[in-house]
Amino acid sequence: MNTRQIVAKNMILSIFLQFFNLFAGVYSISLIARYLGKATFGKYGFIWSFYIFFITFLDFGISVLGIREVARDRKNAGLFLSNLVTFKFFLSVLLALFAISIAYIFPFPHDLKIALSLYAPVLIFFALESIQIIFEADLRYEYIALSSVSWRVSSLLFLILAVRLNLGLSFIVISFLLAEIARYLVLYVFSRKFVKIKLPALDIELWLKLVKSALPIGITSLLGTIIRNVDVMMLTKMKGFAEVGLYTASTRLCDVSFSLPLALMGSMFPLMSKYYKQDLNTLRRIYQKTFDILSACGVLLTVLVLALADKIIILLFGADFVTSAIVFKILIFSVLSVYLAIGAGSLIIVADRQKANMRIYLLAAPLSVALNLILIPHFGIIGAAISNVAAMFLAVSLTFYFVNTKLKIPLEITKFKKTIIAGLITLTILFCLRGFNVFISLFIGICLYGFLVIFLKAVDRDDIILLVDKPNP
Repeated sequence: MNTRQIVAKNMILSIFLQFFNLFAGVYSISLIARYLGKATFGKYGFIWSFYIFFITFLDFGISVLGIREVARDRKNAGLFLSNLVTFKFFLSVLLALFAISIAYIFPFPHDLKIALSLYAPVLIFFALESIQIIFEADLRYEYIALSSVSWRVSSLLFLILAVRLNLGLSFIVISFLLAEIARYLVLYVFSRKFVKIKLPALDIELWLKLVKSALPIGITSLLGTIIRNVDVMMLTKMKGFAEVGLYTASTRLCDVSFSLPLALMGSMFPLMSKYYKQDLNTLRRIYQKTFDILSACGVLLTVLVLALADKIIILLFGADFVTSAIVFKILIFSVLSVYLAIGAGSLIIVADRQKANMRIYLLAAPLSVALNLILIPHFGIIGAAISNVAAMFLAVSLTFYFVNTKLKIPLEITKFKKTIIAGLITLTILFCLRGFNVFISLFIGICLYGFLVIFLKAVDRDDIILLVDKPNP
């Protein structure tokens, strides 16, 4: 199977998987929120944000570096991955023990302490799941898709069981842990067809080299996590779990929407790494087409949320969560920034300029913390949302500036302007149809926007073809 066929297959799988993950993820969030109520759902949101810091530190940019290295040197993939998994396993055990210690040192409610402790072993399985790098490097996305589906289906089944039997917050946490185990087993079984992992692999010199090379990426990831999650920590301290529950309703919906750009870049990153060394013209075209497609998707999401956020929140979470609608409308601009800039951020890593990303987030993260300290006491969850968007806007602006001026890979924004026009027209029509049922409005909005981006040639057939094929230089 040639590169075009592989990437085309990955695109089709990605589209199917993202629709499945979108609906299943939204249903899961709705189920948990309605069952737990605002305050306990706030504890669930705190657990999620708490462990994101540990997960980020566990990976610390090593996985991204691993994909790049395995894509460039497939011959030594087995040795490399054996050492990577061993290193991350030992680190995950230490982090799990540290997380449990923090849970019991700080004056958290008793049920939260238990839930935080029960979820700690998930870090070990995140470490073991590093074997999926072989699928990403080889563009074998079907196995990643299968593992994701197994995780989603398992978590849904366990969640439904927890709600039906009224097992509470702790078993909901266990549900996600059990689903992670199922995901790992799928990855392990299929990875044996492609690479032999021999554990333990104790090449300390390689470990140090990995950490040193990944350090800028890791610091950047950690700073990005601070931007996206420090607001929950501060809200918990300043406003309590009920406010965190309202905020979590919006942030978890935003998290679900990140799956498309992450999946697409998971498919394109190995190709970008390859063409950076071999064919810069092809790299530029992939970057441009990725931006055109993701910007069109991001604008559509933004328009739908701005027009229908209140109806979506009430439909999914009930009237008790209606305050989340304004937060959802604000945070959707952070989602849009990810859709716009994820290609540029990946390009910086491909070019081995990770320190530039680190410097960008060294500016954005303190801004996020400062704005949260200023705005949350006065504006609560709205202030937290504004802080998040402001920090992301700064990071995105600096990312594009670096790629344009330092890497000399500018974007052509003619199609993006047409996308904005299509979005504004769709938004205006949806506001005029506010009396319609939410499902009818969603259908009209998606169809109208799709027609407009095609009519205005904001996205055309050549974009898709060039994205899934190697264009002629």
